[in-house]
Amino acid sequence: MEAVRRARAADDWRQVSLSLSALGNALLLQGDMEQAGDCYEKAISLGVKHSYPVVVAGARLRLCTLRGQQGRAEEAHRFGREAALDFEQAGRSNGVANAYMMMGNASLSMRELDRASFEIGEARIRFERLGRHSSLAACVNTLGGIARSRGQLDIAAACYRDAWERWQEMGWSEAVLPRLNLALIFVARQEHREALELVTPMVATFERGGRRPLI
Repeated sequence: MEAVRRARAADDWRQVSLSLSALGNALLLQGDMEQAGDCYEKAISLGVKHSYPVVVAGARLRLCTLRGQQGRAEEAHRFGREAALDFEQAGRSNGVANAYMMMGNASLSMRELDRASFEIGEARIRFERLGRHSSLAACVNTLGGIARSRGQLDIAAACYRDAWERWQEMGWSEAVLPRLNLALIFVARQEHREALELVTPMVATFERGGRRPLI
């Protein structure tokens, strides 16, 4: 709060907006979602008033994340869409990709599978261009989940395997999430031996680390 007061005293409204966003982040870490949301909304209002589009876009993206955590998916999607437009106009490709991914997650929460597939697909394309391999793999894994929800098990399996291989290439040898998802596809197909071949090493890894297996 002191940083906000100093920026206001200096008539530095860009810094005021940034400080409000930072305060929102701190409040969110403390679990105070309502106050965090108020800070982000104030940052947006000031950023719009004083023409700081990147600051506005960042605060909208944070508010998108927050509203998603609060189960307010429609609002989350709106803020994500507005952030994507702001980042696009500012030429911030990373921000656009992040916004599309968040929009897709909000659409998934609303069971808007076609829209979610398009948005996550857009994020995937943009992450690939940017060389953000981990985010790309996360998008591919999510697309697998969408295909699975539609009963498209072959497409889902291909996505999960792709995500798993991408994470393995980055040195994430366990890549638990897509590996588990792929095993569940095998179970749905009654291919239990293949499922066990995927899951057994994962369980052993958890047990060696003193952690409870996921399944």
